[in-house]
Amino acid sequence: SGGSNGNNGSLGTPWATLGHAVTAVAQGDTIHMQVGRHTLGAPVDLPVGVHLTGSGSTSEINCTNTSDWSWCLYLVSGAVNTNGNQSISNLRFTGNGATAYGAIMVAARGNVSIHDCEFQDFDDNAVTFDGQAAGGTAEPTVWSQNNSFYSNLVRNTCKQQVEGWMSGGLQIGAQQSMRIYDYHLQ
Repeated sequence: SGGSNGNNGSLGTPWATLGHAVTAVAQGDTIHMQVGRHTLGAPVDLPVGVHLTGSGSTSEINCTNTSDWSWCLYLVSGAVNTNGNQSISNLRFTGNGATAYGAIMVAARGNVSIHDCEFQDFDDNAVTFDGQAAGGTAEPTVWSQNNSFYSNLVRNTCKQQVEGWMSGGLQIGAQQSMRIYDYHLQ
């Protein structure tokens, strides 16, 4: 509360929305989500080289978009293994009582780190790392490299599909040298 997209984005005069913040920053910048609940009703694209951080479980991003195959945050590039050089950390993501599909989609980006986050109550999955560019179905010849997912907690995030397969907290595909550790499911 108290933010305005007309502000300069400093700690004392913050922006009101993450959607605006991602358009106002440059590569190498960090967006700090202040303490409180931040509701995202539509997906937000996080540009290459932009970091997103908060103050732990007191900085919550509540995703209310209920469309199938729609995540809260997108880190998606057109060329496989684009150097993301970015991190998402110290945030709590909630799926609006398991009505939101997923929290984060990373596609065709390498060097992306997601750590020290909580994910709770998503309908399908918390985080997907897909090494291919959007819509790719062929066996990749180049895979995304050096992504990491660590020190995260995932609660109540899974779905059994009609076809008999299940989704889960973390989905990965076409990754090389990915580091996954201290990943807790509840």
